Amino acid sequence: MTTDSRLAHARPAGLWRRLKAATEAPHHDAEHSDFMERLFTGAGSREDFVRLQEQALIFYRALEDAGHLLADHPVASRVIDPRLERVARLESDLDELHGDTSWRESLEPTPETRDYVARLRRIGEEKDGVAFVAHHYVRYLGDLSGGQAIAAVCRRRYGIPPEALSFYRFEEVGPIKRYRDAYRAELDRLPLAPGEDTRLIAEAGLAFRLNMAVFAGLGRGEPAAAGIA
Repeated sequence: MTTDSRLAHARPAGLWRRLKAATEAPHHDAEHSDFMERLFTGAGSREDFVRLQEQALIFYRALEDAGHLLADHPVASRVIDPRLERVARLESDLDELHGDTSWRESLEPTPETRDYVARLRRIGEEKDGVAFVAHHYVRYLGDLSGGQAIAAVCRRRYGIPPEALSFYRFEEVGPIKRYRDAYRAELDRLPLAPGEDTRLIAEAGLAFRLNMAVFAGLGRGEPAAAGIA
């Protein structure tokens, strides 16, 4: 598939709205999973938040590694933005939460996080820019939206200091609403080949299910899997 033939299909009608509609149910289910519901309502604990951020660090490393491999991809490059990268912020936040860096030596994925990471690694290895955009959308647009509410709750209910919440700050991108709107507009301009819009939407559904599985595992308090992601 040449770049020129891709550009002939550069404006799938309302891709963002179709993507939003198709993922509305899994998005709702993820936000209202038992684990996230407890966290949001203040019924969770500081430890729950720390465990969530530890697993987030593992899958964000995989997501951002895939992004580096796809930096020149004609589709993925349209949404990749180094200003969104969260790994360094998560590491800094977790240093603050733990009080030192020793946690890094024992950080391990839960079985559900391992599955999530495996999918992200495969996307990077296969240079699948279309699937990458789906995961990029689910994670980063979520952080730019609902993530702000999570930060407020954790600060108020669990006493998490601002120094440990840099993950949720996006000063580099400017006004968040403006950035979100521009991101959504970019989705509608992606140079997709015929059928790739459908595949992207399906992959976004999978991304939400993988996130829900991580939340479910955290809710069950499952032990970490052997090995490190």
